[in-house]
Amino acid sequence: MNLHEMTGPELVTQYNQLLAQTGSNAAPLNGWKKAKGLLVDMIEDLQRQSDMKDYSSFKHDTIRETSIALLCHVDHIDEKDNRSVGLLYNEIVDAVGQLFPESKTTVACLRWYAVKIRAEEKGYEGLTLPQKRPRVKK
Repeated sequence: MNLHEMTGPELVTQYNQLLAQTGSNAAPLNGWKKAKGLLVDMIEDLQRQSDMKDYSSFKHDTIRETSIALLCHVDHIDEKDNRSVGLLYNEIVDAVGQLFPESKTTVACLRWYAVKIRAEEKGYEGLTLPQKRPRVKK
């Protein structure tokens, strides 16, 4: 069933089920009195979290090495223009946080690594970034 077609109580139940699946520390909802669209957005966010990929194969000894491996990973090739597509920066931040809970990695950190890789600075030689990254949908 489409989330927008569900009733308030059905959405609350859906939210609480997803909350349990993702292992989130957020408190379950007893009811919802705000705009229905806000709850739908929260459910969609939880669905994205529950669909999160397993990034354990990218884990290295350090946060830096793991971040670089994820930055250089080609997620797929765009069929329209035959260019390699990487992961979203936010997805990489989430993956690093998943693999290293103490991590404070931000999108700015990842962009800093990307600049170093593109410039092939010392310690970043021979690394290749994907040709593009998907845009964040607002």
